[in-house]
Amino acid sequence: VAPTPQKKEVKEGSCVKLNKGAKTTTGVSLASFVYDRVHIATNVKNGQEVIKYNGNVIERVYVKDLTVV
Repeated sequence: VAPTPQKKEVKEGSCVKLNKGAKTTTGVSLASFVYDRVHIATNVKNGQEVIKYNGNVIERVYVKDLTVV
């Protein structure tokens, strides 16, 4: 039996993708194209973090809704 791959931990500066259907920490849905691009994780703390794209802040989201790429 092959071991299950470990999920990579989201850290400051990680390249991440937002999981389909994930919302902001305030419950707001995001535009569909946001789920298709790679963001940079910043301000990672308390199970939340801010995603940035091209240096611009996009939104605060939950770490559990991200996948490290």
